[in-house]
Amino acid sequence: MTLERTILLFAWVIGLATIAFFVTRPKPHRFILAYMMCGSLVWIKVAHHVYFNMVIFPVREFPNATNFGFTPQYMLYPLICSLYIISEPQGSWLRRVLHLLLFTVPLTFLHTALAFFTDLMEFVRYNALTAWLYFITVFVTTNGLVRWFFREPVLFLKRRGDD
Repeated sequence: MTLERTILLFAWVIGLATIAFFVTRPKPHRFILAYMMCGSLVWIKVAHHVYFNMVIFPVREFPNATNFGFTPQYMLYPLICSLYIISEPQGSWLRRVLHLLLFTVPLTFLHTALAFFTDLMEFVRYNALTAWLYFITVFVTTNGLVRWFFREPVLFLKRRGDD
């Protein structure tokens, strides 16, 4: 088994164990929604980057079906984003920004390490700063969508002219 296949297998084992042991009972709906939304945003990003030849994936799980790598883009990154969403602290902006950086900076290092030390992906016109900005954008967008979806409903709307 090659290094790349071992990394992919390890990512699946760790990912499934994380879902089984760290997704708490009161938040599975929030986790699932965040996972699906983040996966959708990642799909758009990867399709864009592959189409414009910014990133290539020499080792792929489904080489005859797609030019995308599957495990990092559709299991690992949405999993980390979902864990960020369900563990986000309530409170000041500073705590929330530090929490965002705590998740996106190591993820960027992982993403860049996969590109430089393995054949899972190869940066053509892409770099670590672009990846970091992309992860911040995806995490913040997913967080906003999940917050919007789970917001408290307004029970009574007051229309203009009603007194």
